[in-house]
Amino acid sequence: MIPRLELPAPAKINLALRVSPIRPDGFHPIESLVALIDLCDDMTFEPDPRGGIAVEIDARSPRAIADIPTDHRNLAAKAALTLREAAGLDPSRVGVRICIHKRIPAGAGLGGGSSNAAATLIALNELWELSLDAGRLAEIGAAIGSDVPLFMSTPVSVMRGRGEVVSPSTLRLNARIVLLIPPFGCATGAVYRAYDDIGVDSGADRFAALLTKGELGASIVSELFNDLELPASQVEPRLRALKSRAEHATDRPFVLTGSGAAMFTLAPDVMTAGEIAQDLRAELGGACEAVVASPCYADRS
Repeated sequence: MIPRLELPAPAKINLALRVSPIRPDGFHPIESLVALIDLCDDMTFEPDPRGGIAVEIDARSPRAIADIPTDHRNLAAKAALTLREAAGLDPSRVGVRICIHKRIPAGAGLGGGSSNAAATLIALNELWELSLDAGRLAEIGAAIGSDVPLFMSTPVSVMRGRGEVVSPSTLRLNARIVLLIPPFGCATGAVYRAYDDIGVDSGADRFAALLTKGELGASIVSELFNDLELPASQVEPRLRALKSRAEHATDRPFVLTGSGAAMFTLAPDVMTAGEIAQDLRAELGGACEAVVASPCYADRS
């Protein structure tokens, strides 16, 4: 048995997010063009022959906040439990100790929890020598969370359905990402309820046009959109003011990712991205964090 594995769990940004009205099953159909980025949690996996499944948040982590659960509510723990059951393994003899060095903020729309779950499935498939194929892992991941399969796909993907239908894309994001991370989050459920009241829909044509692009460079930022941005701003009014100040300081559009609260803009190179981040820090001071990231290009499937 492999004694130890280390694996990064990347964050994601929604370059475009179209949401449709709620279905009878309580879910909102979505279409989203999503890119993985190199803001990552670092995860370590060690087998536990006594069958324990334990998750620890590294206390030295930049995002080691006290309210991150480490029991079965943690999606990495849930992924380990679900995989063990699906594989028919002996729970008294097969377990794992997981340590997460957190860099992805919680409640920001960056997918940290789902990425942790996906990394856990990938790592334990190897650590426990299961030899499950990528399709089966994605199927197990979808049962844990709608967007878990995304983090097993290509660097840029298209999500549909509840988010569990993931189509790999050959599109490449050739830009640097400047993330603006507020010190508060947005509750996804509350944002979707606000969406139901507003009924925003950017339209299928606008989404389809992005998929025809030959290249996703920094100039496409003005064509990006998120149907949850207005509802999120109603749930958390500080978002509207923050977006306005960020756009005024940098003369660039910012787009919400997921249900918030993080937002981003694109830059053509690392020097320009650094200048944008510096402008944000000068305008906002310590009120928000500005982080420069790059797109992921390694296929994790």
